[in-house]
Amino acid sequence: VKSTDYINRILDILLEIPVSLKLEIGPTYLTVDDILELSPMDTIVFDHKHDHDVIMKVNNLNKFACEMGVYGVKKAVSIKTILEEMERVEENNSQ
Repeated sequence: VKSTDYINRILDILLEIPVSLKLEIGPTYLTVDDILELSPMDTIVFDHKHDHDVIMKVNNLNKFACEMGVYGVKKAVSIKTILEEMERVEENNSQ
């Protein structure tokens, strides 16, 4: 087997590995009493302003700054910027 064939097979396998994506809106604070009183249809208001970016994490690392939106009837995000390594470190440290 040629080494390039071997490398291409490994690359094909790696490209199929699933990764987790998470969106981080930002913090908000509730009292224990508030949390215990939550029920269906209650609304929690976050400190994050609606026009500020949300952070998308890839495998728990900050990777993208995104804007929330809708695509058809589904919630969606639009990637605004790719966070540079230093920005990712600063964002991860601020949590």
